[in-house]
This record gives sequence, structure tokens and C-alpha cells, in this order.
Amino acid sequence: MYLILSSEFPPHSGGIGTCAYKLSKNILDQSIVLSAASRSDSKNRLDKDGVDIIRSSGRGVFNRFLFFVFNIFFMIKKYNINKVIIFDHRSFVFFSIADFFLFNKKRSVYYYGHGSEFVKTDFASSLFRFFLRKSDATILCNSRYTKGLITSTIRKDSYVVLLGGEMFKTSRVEKTDELNYIHKKYQKYNKVVLTVGRVDNRKGQDMIINLINDNLDDFRDILFVLAGPVNKKFWSRLKSQVPESVLVLNEVDLTTLEFIYSNSDFYLQPSRFDSDNGEVEGFGIAVCDAIHSGLIPIVSSHGGMSEVLGGGLEQFVFEENNLESLAQVLRSTINLQQGEVEEYRQLLSRRASELSWENSRYKFERILRL
Repeated sequence: MYLILSSEFPPHSGGIGTCAYKLSKNILDQSIVLSAASRSDSKNRLDKDGVDIIRSSGRGVFNRFLFFVFNIFFMIKKYNINKVIIFDHRSFVFFSIADFFLFNKKRSVYYYGHGSEFVKTDFASSLFRFFLRKSDATILCNSRYTKGLITSTIRKDSYVVLLGGEMFKTSRVEKTDELNYIHKKYQKYNKVVLTVGRVDNRKGQDMIINLINDNLDDFRDILFVLAGPVNKKFWSRLKSQVPESVLVLNEVDLTTLEFIYSNSDFYLQPSRFDSDNGEVEGFGIAVCDAIHSGLIPIVSSHGGMSEVLGGGLEQFVFEENNLESLAQVLRSTINLQQGEVEEYRQLLSRRASELSWENSRYKFERILRL
């Protein structure tokens, strides 16, 4: 039995929670997830999807720490768990403290790195790096870019294990008022460009707003969908500038995610280095979902983003934080002829097979057996 720890969990948790969910549902057959995301945060919508989840009911660092300590102790004792997989730096700190004071027993610990936690200078990240250097945890990561960060900061080796795979399916297709509204919005436009992830400075959605406002004639028939939790401070600077052709979905469940992936034409990820918070984009898990959904992805050159695309798709990479480069790549992409689109989709289909669950499972299980 595996114990998976994550302070975030879908449907609106970004890459960290998505990786934890994908691992528990598609790779490890016997696992329990402890998530410090409160029930009100995650709306409890995944419990019916075959994932055994225990969520925190409280907010704040202290409440979440108590939640982890109590449930880690209970789960390890009840199920005799000897392998723990941790998906974010705060959970690793909580576990390290609890393990030292309460358990003091040898067990296999794995940490799956994402990027920002190895470069941020806040107290939690610094404490995490201290514990990780002292521990004998096996370190895994999501890209060669993140592996480089680990080598330079932790001074330890790590394994690159991409948790790719096709987009998770809910097997539920209930119609909602929100879904009907989105469907009608989609029908008004010729093409749809989708972006999934937190709406904040690192993800760079303000570049999309500026791009449209500066090139209204070029993109008047294109609907841009921004799906993900909105950073209120970041969005307050932008909301007065948002054109009608931008649809913002602050929180989406899995049914809505399936719809917008399945009915969009292109995927855009303008991620960049967030100098205000010291955050980077180690890898774009949503880009993997886009590739498996048949969308042509357009990504920035930042971090590990271009690693997702693989070979033969370099023309869909634009220069990080460069509006002119983004405009050029987006124009050329949306104006592709049908024959060219089909040719690139064949390349994406081959890339999707490389990002399969079979490959992820093989690599992950090989490391877990070490």
C-alpha cells in the first residue's frame, strides 16, 4: 500500500495536484491520498472516480500540519505502509517533522519535484530544501530542466519521470448551466484557443489579454478560454482590459475540463519566470493533456515547457515573455492549412504515445523497486 501526500488536489489545483491524482488513479493500484486541500476547495468531486482520498476540513498551516500528522500516523499504523510518495514541498516538511518525532522507523520516501520549490527563497521552500538535503528520500522530477535545478541546489541526483498519459476521464457527462453557457460561447467563434492553469503572473495570461487588444483584427474570430483559479490581485489589474473574446472559467470540474479540451482547436501556455515570487514552470502537465486531446500546443521557451513537445514541433515554441514572438507563432499556427494541421497531428499522435501511461508506469515502478 502506498501513501500519497499532496497539499493540493484537483479539480483546480494545477500540476501538483493533477500529478498526485494521475498517479493514484492510473499507476499505483493500491494507494491512499492525503490532501490538505479543504473539501470546500476541491468540492469533493473526485471521490467517486475511484480514488481513495482523505481531505483536510480546516484551513491554515497549523490545521493542515495537524491533519497530516494525525492521518499519516493513523494510515501508517493501520495499513503498515512502507512507501510514501510526496508531491509538494510543504507536505514534505510536514512529513519530515512527523516522521522524526512520531515514527522514527525506516521507510521508503519518494519526493516528486516540480521546479519552483528548488529556487524560491521563502521560509517554507528554504526549510524544505534543508530537510531534503538531510533525508535519504529518492528524488523524482518532471523534466530535465527541473533535474538541473535539483542538481544545483540540493546537490543530489534525481530521476526524470514524466507523469504524462491521456487526460483523466470522469465517465460522467451531466449537463450543467455552466456547460450549456460554454457550449453556446464556443459556437459563436470560428476557432478556440485554450489555456488551463492558475491565472497568475507565472502562467502569463496577461500576455494573452495584451495580445488580443493589440491585434483585434487578427483575432476577432478566435475565442480564448482561460480555465483555472484566478489570483485576485493579479486579475484586478487586468479585468477592465479583458475583451469579449476571452472566456474566464475560475473553477472547473472534470466534466467541464473534458468538454473544453475536446472542443478547442489550439492550446496556449505562455508561462514565464515570475520574478516577484521566484516561481518557474518546470513542466506543463496541462500541455500533455492537450496533446492527448489532439490540440496543437503553443508554448513559451521557459523552463521545461518545450520538453513536452518533443522533436518536430519547434515552430510552436515562442520566446519567453515576448509578445511579438507570441503573436507571430500564434498567427502562423491558426492559419495553418488543413493538410498541415493533419501532418502536425500525426506528429502529436506519436508524441502522445511516448507520453503514455504505459511508459510512466514502467519508469515509476522500476524506481519503486530499486
